[in-house]
Amino acid sequence: MKRSLMFGFVVICLLSQIVNAVDVERSYNISGLNVSVELKITNDNEAKDVVVVEDCIPLADCSRNENLKYEDEDGYRKYYLRWKVNLSPGEIKILRYEFSLPGPGKYAIPSTKIYTQEGVFEGNVTEIVAYCNANGVCETPEENFINCPEDCTTGIEDNICDAVKDNKVDPDCEEGADPDDTVHYEEIIGKEHTSSNLSIYIAIFAIFGIIAGIITLLIRKIKKRKKRV
Repeated sequence: MKRSLMFGFVVICLLSQIVNAVDVERSYNISGLNVSVELKITNDNEAKDVVVVEDCIPLADCSRNENLKYEDEDGYRKYYLRWKVNLSPGEIKILRYEFSLPGPGKYAIPSTKIYTQEGVFEGNVTEIVAYCNANGVCETPEENFINCPEDCTTGIEDNICDAVKDNKVDPDCEEGADPDDTVHYEEIIGKEHTSSNLSIYIAIFAIFGIIAGIITLLIRKIKKRKKRV
């Protein structure tokens, strides 16, 4: 009997937490190394005060946000954003913040944590990719001519064969793939000329051979006629 009551109590507690749950959705927009994030906090049918915490990506610059906080842990300073929010029954709250990434690459925004009287609710980790720093330096392998033309001009080594005629042979192109590969094309033109000249020579020799054959036949006929006379 006691076990049944205990089990029922646990089930009721779990159900109450589910009913009182707070949901969070994260979306973002990235431009170069600048990232803007939007958090959509959805409440259930009960009013509550919550604390929303968003950890900054290590080495990212979150200083432009007024609600920036930090903690020192084992000689490391951890930055995070913190909001105190009062949520009415069924209310949806939008929170926004911005930060700058240290450079091109793949990053993960840690899960959003929402602290309530019922417990802690967490969102999902968001993976983002920054391709272009736009600082005048082609930072490979993240940046290349396709995803960051501001930094990676044509004809440079960036793991992309741009094949653009710019008076520069792209080192990423295979031989002959870049229209500026004049050495390759000169070799092709030279081979074509050699082949063409050889054909002409053969044709000339053939003509001379035919002419020589005709002359030889004519001489033989003339000699035969003289012998008859």
